[in-house]
Amino acid sequence: MSVHGSIAGLASVLLAFAALSGCGEAPGGDGGPTGTVAGTIVLSGGSQPMTLPGASPTLPGASPAEPPGAPGTVTVSRDGGEVARQKLTEGERFQFSLPPGTYELRAVSVDGICLAQAVTVAVNAEQDIKLVCQRK
Repeated sequence: MSVHGSIAGLASVLLAFAALSGCGEAPGGDGGPTGTVAGTIVLSGGSQPMTLPGASPTLPGASPAEPPGAPGTVTVSRDGGEVARQKLTEGERFQFSLPPGTYELRAVSVDGICLAQAVTVAVNAEQDIKLVCQRK
């Protein structure tokens, strides 16, 4: 192999590494410290699901005072642009690791009317929130 061929091969490897080095970073792109926002979508008001006599109205393992999370999609936006989203099935919780800053979380694709919630994320802080939606 010639010196020219070795240099061309090395250049190709370096370009491929540079192109892949940004993969897997947290929203915001700098890969720096993050905080965590987690929680559930909660439906309130309106018609409640019917519970048969003797049946448990909650999922196994859930506290009777705490309804299981409702299904839907949670979106996270910052400065008007979506930075993350997570689809949930009934009983699931959402969780996002985000760089410090102020974000807007919103529940969408939910059988209810949901308001956005502003959340300020701090480094190494964990927040547990409920996105409350009014049943239709």
